[in-house]
Amino acid sequence: IALKEIADDIRNELRPVDILCRYGGDEFMIIIPNMFAEKAFDVGKRINTCIVNDKLTVSIGVVDNENTSDVNELIEKADKAMYLAKIQGKNQVVQFKNS
Repeated sequence: IALKEIADDIRNELRPVDILCRYGGDEFMIIIPNMFAEKAFDVGKRINTCIVNDKLTVSIGVVDNENTSDVNELIEKADKAMYLAKIQGKNQVVQFKNS
């Protein structure tokens, strides 16, 4: 029930062209075409706010495909950003930065 409610909350913050999919047990992936990372970060903050208001925790990682179109690399970078959000205390959005 909680996952369905989260999916509904997320869907309400997305555009019709965005793609939401479940990516593992309690993880979701969102593909947001034609949007710069800064705007996608703002979408992540809106999603974070609506889910936290439902008394759940959320950690969001954002990455853009500016430097690569390799899907596996993008997923790896998003996962690293999400993990960083988790270890920094959850309920936040972290954008992957190339170092």
